[in-house]
Amino acid sequence: MHQIDDWHESKLGVIYWENERGQRESCYAGRFDNSEIFGWHLWLQACRCRLRDADEVFFPGDGVPWIRNEKCKHFGRATFGIDWYHTSEHIRDFGKVLMSA
Repeated sequence: MHQIDDWHESKLGVIYWENERGQRESCYAGRFDNSEIFGWHLWLQACRCRLRDADEVFFPGDGVPWIRNEKCKHFGRATFGIDWYHTSEHIRDFGKVLMSA
């Protein structure tokens, strides 16, 4: 988002988990802050959603360095993976390269 002083990137994270009845629940954390502040807010929201009780934690992202840094800082035991949207972009780009060869 462009504001008077500069560009500001909005950051959004979503936490999913299964409740006691096996139903999927979710909550969100969103900020117009730098990555470090956003990382803390995402971690706090995940803790409110009982992150520490989770047997398994998966942390998807687009692979940019700040996301990986915040994952390592706050979600160390989580498995990281490129999210589906960005994976499909890379597959499309790879297909274009193959088709032009």
